Amino acid sequence: MNTLTNSYVDFFQKSIIPLPSVKVKNNSTSCSHWLIAIEGNLEKKRKYSWRVAVYPSSETGNFEWNELVYQSERFDSFNSACAHARKTEALYKKVN
Repeated sequence: MNTLTNSYVDFFQKSIIPLPSVKVKNNSTSCSHWLIAIEGNLEKKRKYSWRVAVYPSSETGNFEWNELVYQSERFDSFNSACAHARKTEALYKKVN
């Protein structure tokens, strides 16, 4: 797995999933949910790579960008990243 970095250009919030009956306190946000997102990074001229990321968040989606919990490998297509985001979402829902 690549190191956890947050150098995205595009950010798409996919879903917010409740944490399993536990609240996590990070630097400034009381976290009760997972935020699953798709991040896009411009690699070369007109060439994007995409990653799925999971952050602890509040119920309304407030999160700290530097509190990254999970980051997937890079995908060459947005559709592949979306498919992986759906799998990640299902996995995090199953934990609840």
